[in-house]
Amino acid sequence: MVYIKTYENFESYSRNDSNYDKGAFLDWLGTKFGQGIGSLLGSGQSGSVFKFGKNGKRAIKLSPKAELDTYSTINKSINGVVKVYSYGKIKVPTRFLLKAGGKVSNIIETSWSYISLNKDGYIYYIIMERLYTDKVLEDDIEDLQDLFEEFYEVVQGRILEHGLRRLFEERDDMQILLKFSDYIRDNVSNSDDIMDTLDKTLILFREIGKNFDWMDIHPRQFAYDSRGNIKAYDLDNSYMLSSDEVKNIIRENYSSSKSKLSLEFIDLARDNYETFLDRTYFDNTFHNVLYRGYFGDLGNNIFMTDDLDHARHYGEEIDGIVYFDNILHFDNALFDELRLDLPELLEIDISKDSELDYDQSIFKEKLREIYLPYFNGNKLMDAMYQLNIDEDGVIDYVYDMINSTKKYRLVSMSKSNDFLIPLLMYYAKEYNIISFWGSDYGGSLEFVVGDISRYDHLSDIWKKYGKDL
Repeated sequence: MVYIKTYENFESYSRNDSNYDKGAFLDWLGTKFGQGIGSLLGSGQSGSVFKFGKNGKRAIKLSPKAELDTYSTINKSINGVVKVYSYGKIKVPTRFLLKAGGKVSNIIETSWSYISLNKDGYIYYIIMERLYTDKVLEDDIEDLQDLFEEFYEVVQGRILEHGLRRLFEERDDMQILLKFSDYIRDNVSNSDDIMDTLDKTLILFREIGKNFDWMDIHPRQFAYDSRGNIKAYDLDNSYMLSSDEVKNIIRENYSSSKSKLSLEFIDLARDNYETFLDRTYFDNTFHNVLYRGYFGDLGNNIFMTDDLDHARHYGEEIDGIVYFDNILHFDNALFDELRLDLPELLEIDISKDSELDYDQSIFKEKLREIYLPYFNGNKLMDAMYQLNIDEDGVIDYVYDMINSTKKYRLVSMSKSNDFLIPLLMYYAKEYNIISFWGSDYGGSLEFVVGDISRYDHLSDIWKKYGKDL
């Protein structure tokens, strides 16, 4: 059941033929591969996974969308990560599709699940090592996540939304890890079991961290391989980096893409522009791309998206950038850190008795210095017009938000989040791209790119290498 809107009911679909065999599609697909496709191993938002091959040691995942992060592990032996053998896409004959209202849908029915195609009638596949999920393992990691979030709130005084992501970030911070270990021993009856889970998780995180900046981590992404080793899978929303790229990003804080375009990526441009855009979205396994629809040139501090369909809602013309940078993602936890760090960053003296005991006028003047270029460049004009607020009102709103306990996620999905962007970019400093969960497109990840000149534009790449057909 992949990318189906909640209001859609599969019972409203009918098969093209009342005698249609629900196993026919998988039989047909198995013939294509010359390998049998077996029973369903699992399904979810990102696709359906089936047994693959005669010996059952492999699996095949079917999905309507290319999973670029998973693809980037192709034929690479990365400790702690499921091994991927091949990937690609296949055009599905309409005879396997269900009908809705007399029209052919983009949905296949099998004996165990429903599978969606992309809008062009293709399905993407990944042939990978088979892993074995284990409820006890998942529960142990979930308990570890809950405990780390509890530790952060009690000992560190901060509320975490994504405990495993923070633990991944702090996998080598011995000061934090020692405090956390002490907290486990002092507060948990089965501390030895939790410590064992922590040790195994940290070993895994350190191995993965050599190759990935793993963004979205949850307990259902861990399983055992055939030898009993714990491995991670579905590493979506991750950025795979070579060790040299990791060092460069740490040293330089960002790396321009202009000298790094691969021949494989350039080859995607050898067609008309619209096809090039589609290929960068569906077929590209080589670089990260952000898109934007617009009515003029792409400017600095511009909102962008990693979803091509989403970009088409922005404007008639579509362009994008190729990037290698690390991205700073703002969630509730990071915004709370901003609240604590900002007075020091703005060089505002704070009384020892209270973190909020400072002169409001000084604080607001410091904010105005940050916001002045945005006011002068009319960057906030759209939100100011829609919400009927002037420059003083923007500064007041930002000041009040900083000094409140309101969850950032509640604001990030509203138009007033525009007023916070200059502050987020200021706090990000060395990061040229930030992200947050926005309200566009029914709720999606959105990006803001500071200096757009650092990157190759898709339109420029196509002008140089593409052609009209």
